Amino acid sequence: MLKSVGHGRHSLSKWTQAIAFLTCTGVICWYSYHLRLSEWMFGLYFGVAVGANVLNKKIAMDKALEDKRVDVASVVADACQPAGENQ
Repeated sequence: MLKSVGHGRHSLSKWTQAIAFLTCTGVICWYSYHLRLSEWMFGLYFGVAVGANVLNKKIAMDKALEDKRVDVASVVADACQPAGENQ
């Protein structure tokens, strides 16, 4: 989970995100345990925790769609060439 997808080594950015998430979760738990958790604090925590995940998924989806468009465009370009030029 904390390793890079391509080569399997530990990812510094993933470790940093995990440590920041756990630290923020600890602060939220501490404030809620002492009944001092405000709505804006929880809303900010929830927005950052969920928002980062949603944003990462959107970026991945946009990249996948762009790759698919490039593949379709190359197939169409190849199919539109005159018969003698395909060889």
